[in-house]
Amino acid sequence: MSIIGGVIAGILGFTGLTRFIFYFFVMAVTSVGLTAKAKFSIHSYFDSWNRCFWVRYL
Repeated sequence: MSIIGGVIAGILGFTGLTRFIFYFFVMAVTSVGLTAKAKFSIHSYFDSWNRCFWVRYL
């Protein structure tokens, strides 16, 4: 989704802060969509919400 969001932002002519806001919006929508697809049962995939958000930084 990162590449698709970047390509769409480029096609629409977004630059600078506008491109960042658009990218953040696309990633937020993607995250909510994937969570909804998992029927909001995050505990089936992660131990806790904290681990869900911070696992990529460890």
